[in-house]
Amino acid sequence: MCRKSSGSLVSWLWTVRTSEIEPPLAASSSYKAYDSSSNVSRSFCSSCGCSLTFNYKDKPEETDIYLGTLDEECLIGGKVPGSEQTTEHGVKFERHGGIGGDWVGRGHQIYLENAVPGLTDRIPGSKFLKGSKDGQGFL
Repeated sequence: MCRKSSGSLVSWLWTVRTSEIEPPLAASSSYKAYDSSSNVSRSFCSSCGCSLTFNYKDKPEETDIYLGTLDEECLIGGKVPGSEQTTEHGVKFERHGGIGGDWVGRGHQIYLENAVPGLTDRIPGSKFLKGSKDGQGFL
């Protein structure tokens, strides 16, 4: 995936249960999906063209979401007003809401052959070097 599209060095996919995505992605008018191969479906935003998901057709219960597509408030929660604390690393806020905490450890990551040591290897959950088809994670 092109860095210009993903906005990062590595495009991170987080696999979650399709049933836990609420509202369903297809409910959005800008959500579009297409078959990129006989066994893979991909989706994108029809407004901006950003890649949203990757799905194996033989695993409809799982959806791989590109984490870079989730807004900060959606992923880690909104800043609680009045909770600002100045630290040596900048301003820190308490957060409320966000789905990331609910998903931590319940999904898995793939394509760790592109891991950034000390950063991406710290994300919890099963990890797969190139794909999850064999069912055997590492780390």
